[in-house]
Amino acid sequence: MKKKMKIFILIFTAAFVACGLGFTFYKPDRVLGLEAEFAFNVTDKKLLVGDAEHVVIGEVVSKLEETKDDIGPITTYSIEVQEEIKGALESSTITIVQRIGYDNFKKGIIKFEDDDYLVEGNSYVLILRYDDIIGEYRITTPKYGNVLAKEKQDKSFKEEVLTEFKEAVKNQQKPKY
Repeated sequence: MKKKMKIFILIFTAAFVACGLGFTFYKPDRVLGLEAEFAFNVTDKKLLVGDAEHVVIGEVVSKLEETKDDIGPITTYSIEVQEEIKGALESSTITIVQRIGYDNFKKGIIKFEDDDYLVEGNSYVLILRYDDIIGEYRITTPKYGNVLAKEKQDKSFKEEVLTEFKEAVKNQQKPKY
């Protein structure tokens, strides 16, 4: 009888641990989209770059980590700056933060404005502000602040994208909040 009880307790404990591990590490592909309200028209590139401290073309070297701040999940990347369109950076390799990531509590990927994760090897036009608190650059607006300029398998940049942003910097306007 004692042997059966020990086996039962052992099986129950193993099942309990397995369920706990499953709930801890299981990450469903559920996507939760959030919309944001902006103080100005972020689809207007002249206003978008006028509000930015830096506009760069950068290649994603690696995805570093996914964490969470008081607003929600964020993903950190290492970026190799290929060209500075606006602003002067101190280094050609920077760390940036994108407002996207997995939320363990909500069991899903939180996307703002239907933005997507940046892809390693791809190059983007990045609209950035420096965050003194965390010591990293933040993409100013989801989706509109990181525009694909070149996929890793392509040999050249999307010239129309680069031209649009270079012209926007030349004609930038400070948004009225």
